[in-house]
Amino acid sequence: MDKNMPDGVEECIVNPDGVQRYRDLREVERWLDATTTRKRLDASENFSRGHTKLLKTLRIWISNTVEDQVWQSNGLNVDAFDFTPNMEASYRVRIEGRLLDEREHEFSKPETSGVLGVSSTPQQDESSTAVSVECGLKDHKHRFSYFFRALSVDFDRSRFRNGAEQNIEWKKPETTVKGHAPGSLPAIVDFDELTFKRNGDENTNITINLYRHEMPERYQLSPELAEVVDMKDATQQEAVMGLWEYIRFWGLQEDEEKRNFRCDELLKQVVGRGDSGRGVS
Repeated sequence: MDKNMPDGVEECIVNPDGVQRYRDLREVERWLDATTTRKRLDASENFSRGHTKLLKTLRIWISNTVEDQVWQSNGLNVDAFDFTPNMEASYRVRIEGRLLDEREHEFSKPETSGVLGVSSTPQQDESSTAVSVECGLKDHKHRFSYFFRALSVDFDRSRFRNGAEQNIEWKKPETTVKGHAPGSLPAIVDFDELTFKRNGDENTNITINLYRHEMPERYQLSPELAEVVDMKDATQQEAVMGLWEYIRFWGLQEDEEKRNFRCDELLKQVVGRGDSGRGVS
């Protein structure tokens, strides 16, 4: 809805002073909107400055062990008619991680203290990777699960008829666990290791997906929005600020109503409207 008073309307009403008072009120409203937005951005910037973060390395190990495989057995009973082994072949996959101290060697093996799942077999196949994470300047050393909001394991469906049922998914509870001191949270929330077991005696491919827990949360931007703000992923605030910077840089704001803007070809693909848009938040 257009709130602007058309030119010449004061000639059509009995009290033309009311038109001027309305325009003055609209100017005050625009000033209040601009002031509120500026104060909100200043508060967000001050909050970020007051919470200094430190970049550290999170080392992640992925290991695979097998149990009761045919080649691990003592052989078949040749005197029996049933030549199938009595054991059911299986394998275990362990995903574990630890935040490294500055003096620690990146490839040192962790001594796992918090475990989700059980594994007691010796490791036979192992790989590791490093991820850079941001940590608050606190004495408490966060565990592996602290840095992720979800974890999933996808199996190669072409190798199993019920491949979809093989998948594994862990999600951090949305509600914050209260009443627990650091390091004393339940194992489902606070752990250094996740282990799962599946039956099988053939090689199979799995994909491990780790979804980082970030505050504020970052989002993967659509190709159209990424082209406008020049970012592939961003927080909601960063995306909004990027849009307004683009609008102001190309002079797309309306002269009378600064909260409205004209859409060029790129913005039309983002907002999905016609030639104009209103307010981005």
